[in-house]
Amino acid sequence: MKALSIRQPWAWLICAGYKNIENRNWRTNFRGRIYVHVSKTTAELRDPRVKQFVVNALGDQARTNEIETYISDALKFSYGAIIGEVNIVDCVTTSDSPWFVGRYGFVLKKPILYKEPIACRGKVGFFIPELHHCSQCDRLVEVIVVEIKDSFGRLAKKDRRCGECGYVFKTIKGKRAKKD
Repeated sequence: MKALSIRQPWAWLICAGYKNIENRNWRTNFRGRIYVHVSKTTAELRDPRVKQFVVNALGDQARTNEIETYISDALKFSYGAIIGEVNIVDCVTTSDSPWFVGRYGFVLKKPILYKEPIACRGKVGFFIPELHHCSQCDRLVEVIVVEIKDSFGRLAKKDRRCGECGYVFKTIKGKRAKKD
């Protein structure tokens, strides 16, 4: 499944079912389910205008205590992680949604907010994270590839490891190892 990196507080607002449009300056023809990845950028959370925009956009739907608690505590939350899923059902250039402020808006439906985030590195645009169930952590985790070189600096092997605990899933030996 594809993923899309989104800054906070927008990622949480999407997965919690408040925000129904994701603004972008590029269009997409993709329709379907995606992971919502939280980028590591926290700058927008420190801007008081963001909090006011969120409260205004929510209008009567605002569960003010939940929003205020979330935004004030958000710097403690995980970043660089997948926090949920949502369906992209359309890409529009106009919308009546109070969340639409961009050139293009990805229309979102059926959000899910995970109880526990999945640590994962993000990328620009859509990307496909490599996720695997780790028997050591007993949870879904990102797979990272660690290159191990010999004393001559040549690639000796690649380890596919758990991004949380470092458990080795698979070792690829030899200098002709396939690139992941």
